[in-house]
Amino acid sequence: MFFEKGNRKPVYSIQKLHRLLATGFVENGAEVFTMTSMPFPQGVYGKRIKEADETEDGIHYHYASTWDLPVIKRLGQFFSSFFHVLGWCMRHKDNVVVFDVLNVSGCMGGLVASKLTRTKTLGIVTDLPGYMSKEPGEHQSWNSRVNMSYMNSFSMYVLLTEQMNEKINLKCRPYIVMEGLVDHTMKPEKRMPDKDKRILVYAGGLYEKYGVKMLVEAYLNIMGMFPDTEMHIYGDGEMRDWLKKKDEKYSQFIYFGPRTNDEVVADELKATLLINPRPTHEDFTKYSFPSKNIEYMCSGTAMITTHLPGMPKEYWDKVYLFEEETVKGYQRILEILLSKPREELDERGRLGQRFVVEKKNNVVQAKRVMGLINKNK
Repeated sequence: MFFEKGNRKPVYSIQKLHRLLATGFVENGAEVFTMTSMPFPQGVYGKRIKEADETEDGIHYHYASTWDLPVIKRLGQFFSSFFHVLGWCMRHKDNVVVFDVLNVSGCMGGLVASKLTRTKTLGIVTDLPGYMSKEPGEHQSWNSRVNMSYMNSFSMYVLLTEQMNEKINLKCRPYIVMEGLVDHTMKPEKRMPDKDKRILVYAGGLYEKYGVKMLVEAYLNIMGMFPDTEMHIYGDGEMRDWLKKKDEKYSQFIYFGPRTNDEVVADELKATLLINPRPTHEDFTKYSFPSKNIEYMCSGTAMITTHLPGMPKEYWDKVYLFEEETVKGYQRILEILLSKPREELDERGRLGQRFVVEKKNNVVQAKRVMGLINKNK
């Protein structure tokens, strides 16, 4: 796993997934060696970054050495990864190298070393380059184009969704789908539902493309029928000004803007319903499983979402689903659910929480990955 420098922070959810998976391997009795790169702090431009190796919680960390200079940084990561993985493969026969395929420089260097030593490789694909990470109007990056050039080069795969297989795994190599992870040490926080009002929460990117406008319009159409409700919106994006106007006009609609994760989670624990209205007609939805869905389900609060193509059917009876992705369709489901007793909604939330905590924790998921590896070494 490699971090990028400067104002472009590493994608937290992806880093968290790899950290939890490594911990899960250790909990299942594996010895884990990782190669990573320290983040470049502000003010170190042009300097060499090198940190001593260390071991923490049973995981051995080797930090790649490189320089914070354009091109040189990527070359440094490539060669550091190549030589380190080459040496590791020669010392550890019959083992497997696991890659974050989205880290271009580090992955390419290690992949070349693995090929030279005929070591089995496993690629973890959390994003289909050119799809998930792009915001509206953003062009495919150089990284994405290079990613796709070597994406089909691994011995086996862990994919975020089943639909990724037809795009990535052109040689029909062994694979499993792992849509997310929950920390096995996490103790679910106690829900404290608001007794005076029922709160509906959306937290995420504020783009019309994500169904936010239709969701808000659906709620505004029915809020008069349910005076004890409020809709809370968190996040930032192109719709912020439109949402601010709605906030000023309607007392039952509150736009909070960007807030800390702790603040958002605190409101999720008080809420009656958590909502992810992301439409399914966009092609990228086949190759994504929003980490927000896992977070919502962990809270124990009932969730409403769409029939996302990348969401396995085993989730369907643990959440509520929008059947029609229109303002009227969203409105209809909101009316139905807000007419139900709180106890029924709370039970659905607890069902979803038990499911992800017991079935999708990092120890269980790591055991599945190790099963794939052991079967195909």
